[in-house]
Amino acid sequence: VRDFRVYNAALSASDVAALAPTDAMRLQRDAAALSLGDVSAVTADLTLPTAGVNGATIAWSTSDAAVVSAAGKITRPAAGQPAKTATLTAKLTRNSATETKTFAVTVAPMPGGAELAKADLDKISI
Repeated sequence: VRDFRVYNAALSASDVAALAPTDAMRLQRDAAALSLGDVSAVTADLTLPTAGVNGATIAWSTSDAAVVSAAGKITRPAAGQPAKTATLTAKLTRNSATETKTFAVTVAPMPGGAELAKADLDKISI
């Protein structure tokens, strides 16, 4: 229960209608709740939500589809290359209300030979 109130009289229809959150308020709640987690060193595809818990629809766009697509698919740079960055933009819509939220995504490069060898050695137990 998010909100609980007790009244000493019955409410009119207009009083009840005034208590319902507006589309803009629901949209703000969805935007505030929208998170992709830690996107500072992404190594796997992202799951991008398409709906908010308060009814907003979410459409995604990207600043660089070669790094991360609007569907969340990433392309990692080759080993030894620097990490790549792109901005994912979520456009939230509920009826006529809209809001945008951006996420700076950094995609980590593929591991090199030394990192792979170390990972393999770490898995060995004697």
